Amino acid sequence: YSLRCILAYVYRCLNNYEQAHLFLNEAIDLNPKRPVAYFICGEIFFRQNNYFAAVDNLNKSINYKVKINNSYILLGNSYLLRNFLGDYAIAIGNYNIALKNDPNNYLCLKNCAYAYEKEGDYLSTLNLLDKLLNINKEDSLILYHPDFWSYLYEDCEINKNDFTEFGIVDEFSKFMYKEKRVYFISNLTNLNSELCQFQESDISRAGNVF
Repeated sequence: YSLRCILAYVYRCLNNYEQAHLFLNEAIDLNPKRPVAYFICGEIFFRQNNYFAAVDNLNKSINYKVKINNSYILLGNSYLLRNFLGDYAIAIGNYNIALKNDPNNYLCLKNCAYAYEKEGDYLSTLNLLDKLLNINKEDSLILYHPDFWSYLYEDCEINKNDFTEFGIVDEFSKFMYKEKRVYFISNLTNLNSELCQFQESDISRAGNVF
C-alpha cells in the first residue's frame, strides 16, 4: 500500500496523473480503509478541476482519519470552486476547522473571507480582512462582489460618487475598481478611522440588515 502511494505521489509531481491514478486505485483495492491514497487522489482530482471527485475522495480520507495538515483547507477549496448548492457554507465550515489548528493560515483566511462574501456575510468578511491586514500589511489585492460595496454604501454611509471615501486616490486604482471590480487593500490605509475601525454600535446596526 505505502509503496503504491509513494509511486503515485511521484507521478503526481511529474504531472502524470493517469499513472498516478493507476497506483492509487491499486492501493485502495489493497486497503480501502486507509486514508492516504484517497487524499492523494483527491488532490490530483483538484488539480484536474474535477471538484466533485476531489470532494468525494477528500471526504473519504478525512473519514478514515487522515493526518495531513491541509486536508480541511483542500476540501474547503474544492467546495469553494465546485460552487454547487450550499457549497460556500460547507467550505466555510472546513476552513474554520483548519483555522482552529492554524489560526493565522493566510491562504485559508483569504479563501474563507471570499466564501463569507459570496454567502453575503459581510461582517464576517470584514473581520477576516482586518485579520489578514494585521498578519500581512504588504498584501495588495482583494476581489469583491458588487453587493459588498452596496453594503458599504448603505450601512457605512459612503458616497459612491466620491472615490476618495474608498481610499482610492489615484487614477489606476479608480480604473481597476470601476472596470475590473478590483479593490487594492492598500487603499484601506487611506481610509479614515470611522470606516476602518467599526464601533460596537456600527456593527450592531449593520447586522440588522442581514
